[in-house]
Amino acid sequence: MTAHDVRGIERMRRELDRLWPEPGGMRSASGDRWLLGGGAVAIALAAVIWYLGGPFAGFLFLNGALEWLPDAFWGLLSSAGDGLVLGVLVLFVARRHPQILWVFFLGVIVAGILTHVPKGLLDLPRPAALLESGSFRLIGPELHSQGPPSGHALAVFLVAGVAMYFLRSGLLRLMVLAGAALVAISRVAVGAHWPLDVVLGSGLGLVGAWLSIRIAERFPWGRHPWVYLATLAFFVGAAGVLLVVFDPGYPLGRELSVFVAASTLVVVVRHHLLEPALLGAGVPRGPHGPSA
Repeated sequence: MTAHDVRGIERMRRELDRLWPEPGGMRSASGDRWLLGGGAVAIALAAVIWYLGGPFAGFLFLNGALEWLPDAFWGLLSSAGDGLVLGVLVLFVARRHPQILWVFFLGVIVAGILTHVPKGLLDLPRPAALLESGSFRLIGPELHSQGPPSGHALAVFLVAGVAMYFLRSGLLRLMVLAGAALVAISRVAVGAHWPLDVVLGSGLGLVGAWLSIRIAERFPWGRHPWVYLATLAFFVGAAGVLLVVFDPGYPLGRELSVFVAASTLVVVVRHHLLEPALLGAGVPRGPHGPSA
């Protein structure tokens, strides 16, 4: 490593220290209430649905009620709920809010556990496995096993939960929540999940967001320059997968993947290569510009 590289890492360390909140600085009492309260309500609702109607209740009614909107609409929303698409969105804010990059990385791990452990334990069939073909609306791939929880619902509510936690406006929080709910409902509209799967996934996603934030606060390893760069590279690699090979199998899904990947990669190049090169400082920049 050259002396120039060492100076660059030291500048990055100072900049990350400047941008990273002090211990307890990420805490939001109202955010805790939104995530834990909302998660508890959704998980309780899932339990009520199971108790009163069983794991497959309400699907045909809701799937049919959503038929008036076109396949492309629901396919686009369902594609937007894919964890790979949602994950790379953090690249838009990684430079100015490096702690969010770390939260998202931990969220990938938390979401994987909260999704696949219940799926493996419950292993319930999906609509296409039980219902006759043509008796319901099916858009995209025909899935048969490992129903609850919905991974898409969990992912979108985890990402929405992180956003809601750091937002201070109640109106903005409600707007984010409504958008996440629409994406989650799309999983019933495309025939991929039962309503129970979606409700349970939504609740677990909010809890997962809270867990990711708490872990990031307890173990702020992402403020180390090398960890920051490795985490950034992880999401850049995910964006590359989106751009080159990923296709969720839904209408407009491939187009959305390419758009999100290209947009985030442009932002990364601008924020982490072009601007630092022009300013002579290869470090993350905060909202008020690079440090001296």
